[in-house]
Amino acid sequence: MLRHKDIEKAALEKFRSLADDRIYTSRQALEYGLIDQIGYLDEAITLAKQEAGLTTARVIIYHRPGAYKNNIYSQLGSSGRGKKGGKGHIVNIK
Repeated sequence: MLRHKDIEKAALEKFRSLADDRIYTSRQALEYGLIDQIGYLDEAITLAKQEAGLTTARVIIYHRPGAYKNNIYSQLGSSGRGKKGGKGHIVNIK
């Protein structure tokens, strides 16, 4: 019979063997148990709202001044669903 402490030690050893500066695809990360599921930002926000028992959420996405901003996260602010606020974007999700 395995004890809880033995299971934790085995899991830690597994993750240490994977933590060697390799870059994993989403499918590899899922296969190795590094992530729970594969999805997009809007799906992650929806799941987080459900887990927290919320119907709406306010997501603030920060970026460094002068940094390249053409990515999925910055696009939320320019899509009309969010507005710029200080050094990031504020997105109200319903």
